[in-house]
Amino acid sequence: MPIGPTQLPDLQPIAGLSWGIASVGVKNPTRLRPDVAVLVAETPCVWAGAFTLSGSRAAPVRWSEARKGLPFRALVVNSGNANACTGNRGMEDVATCASRLGQAVGLEEGQAILAASTGVIGELLPMERLLPGIDAAFADRGETRWEDAARAIMTTDIFAKGASLTVDLPSGGSATFTGIAKGSGMIHPNMATMLGFIGTDADLDETTLSAMLRRSVEESFNTISVDGDTSTNDCVFAVATGRVAVEPRDKEMLEGALLEICKQLADAILRDGEGVTRIMNIQVEGARDDTHAKKVADTVATSPLVKTALFGADPNWGRIAGAIGRADPELEWERVSIYLGPYPVVVEGQRHPDYREEQGAEVFKAQEVDIAIDLGVGRGRALKRSTDLSYDYIKINADYRS
Repeated sequence: MPIGPTQLPDLQPIAGLSWGIASVGVKNPTRLRPDVAVLVAETPCVWAGAFTLSGSRAAPVRWSEARKGLPFRALVVNSGNANACTGNRGMEDVATCASRLGQAVGLEEGQAILAASTGVIGELLPMERLLPGIDAAFADRGETRWEDAARAIMTTDIFAKGASLTVDLPSGGSATFTGIAKGSGMIHPNMATMLGFIGTDADLDETTLSAMLRRSVEESFNTISVDGDTSTNDCVFAVATGRVAVEPRDKEMLEGALLEICKQLADAILRDGEGVTRIMNIQVEGARDDTHAKKVADTVATSPLVKTALFGADPNWGRIAGAIGRADPELEWERVSIYLGPYPVVVEGQRHPDYREEQGAEVFKAQEVDIAIDLGVGRGRALKRSTDLSYDYIKINADYRS
């Protein structure tokens, strides 16, 4: 069961954007549920994207990547089928879906129809059901349907994920950001999350929006891990409709709002991790540089031994020490310190004389566990948030395709 709030907050509409939803049985025609969504802009507008760095990128990822720099007109997304590892046919199917939606919106040359998919890898899209679903979704769209879209993109998710924020700008007026995401497993992204869609009414150019999204993703989605596996389909899109005029002095506040949306969505994904019962926040400091710190944090966050100890509420700090050493075989261990919550466990490479096992047990019984690591060799730092590894995670993934 998830360990976070399962109710969506109120998701504010974004002027100039509308979602449409359809149920076509992408994965199974006998089990209809919302599984197709289209996001349509009333007029062409700016967009930015962050995409998986996986070498096995899915067809919709490669399609959307190739359209960077073109004005956004619409997007089609389906759940239940990843359209990954499907060869030329997979790319042809994306093009067909984009063409179908393009006809509906009156696409002009030089404009972009984007695509995203999530679900089972290696299966062809059921085009005989998907294309009529695109038509139905387009006909059924509305500005207030962000929550419906959040549910349409779910796969193994227990709850829908969304966030919304309106900020008052220094120049006057206000701007709104609303985002939705899906993700529960295959979470160890090299860019973003499984799928994420964010809209704003702020008037931002492509260069500015892309830079804002890149930095926000790095500080949010790229800090979480459920199982150490990066998806073939990871992508996050941000679309700016330009309805609210902004000045240069507004940009810091706007980026802060975008980062907050990304952080809320990333946190929701972590709390809905497959089989999750506990979360650990791993803060690494004193590294040679930030890259060094990230490698150590990632190694601890993805260690099966650390994750199973967390599930069992076993403060086995030796597993943490082992993971740190595996991350950097040349580490100066006599400089390393480890803290579980407020308690120093290892100081300068040795067990702290005052540490007691019951102190660690107290920390590990909580739903959220803080682990601090000081490598003592520099000023690099990194945060990684991860989950435990439970019996239910195994069950979910053993039965995923059935």
